[in-house]
Amino acid sequence: MSVSDISIGILMLNTSFQRLCGDIGHPDTWDFPVHYRVVDAATQGALFGQGADRLLEPFALACEELAALGVKGITTSCGFLAALQPQLSARSPVPVATSALMQIPMVQSLIGPARRIGVITVDAAALTHAHFAGVGVDMNTTANVQIAGLPVEGVIWRDLRGNASTVDPQAQAEELCAVGRALVSAHPDIGALVLECTNLAPHAKALQLATGLPVFDIVTLVNWFRSALVARAWPHASC
Repeated sequence: MSVSDISIGILMLNTSFQRLCGDIGHPDTWDFPVHYRVVDAATQGALFGQGADRLLEPFALACEELAALGVKGITTSCGFLAALQPQLSARSPVPVATSALMQIPMVQSLIGPARRIGVITVDAAALTHAHFAGVGVDMNTTANVQIAGLPVEGVIWRDLRGNASTVDPQAQAEELCAVGRALVSAHPDIGALVLECTNLAPHAKALQLATGLPVFDIVTLVNWFRSALVARAWPHASC
């Protein structure tokens, strides 16, 4: 299979922690082939220390390179790249879906205006209005969003920031579920959850069971995205 047969290209941060099945960086997450491209300049320190804007050029170049290889659409391994969605989609020769946060407007329409969306992020202090604005969500006016961050001394932060070669899936799931339950308990009008961090997707099912709510993440986004890039062939001769 050539790269031109691959529908989705995935731009990866330069990290080395263990990725569980369900994580965007684990190939078994996908029912279709994907092509990974590590953006060397995009370390966690660079992204969280300097901000996404300073990484625009290497990500834009990587989009052009993936498109030249023949991928039909591009996504990324970090929800914080939502801040670059307008710039990357403008410069990429193929469509780009940077972040699970892009689903917020659709999710709001699904649950109605009386209910809020709970956004769980790896770092609540670093998730700014600019990230939401990048995907068309105005936090100053129309947004109906409640944000919860993971504990900064918790298991998931330790694993991700420490580039842990081995992680404990159960401990990660328990931590995420505790954050989700606390968020929903404090805000009973929440009608759905969106996971900003792509590394939380392996625990989406556990979170759904813990809260009883729909959970949207990078996997739901990319599966939807690809379904438009590679239309299903129906078993009939003509319409």
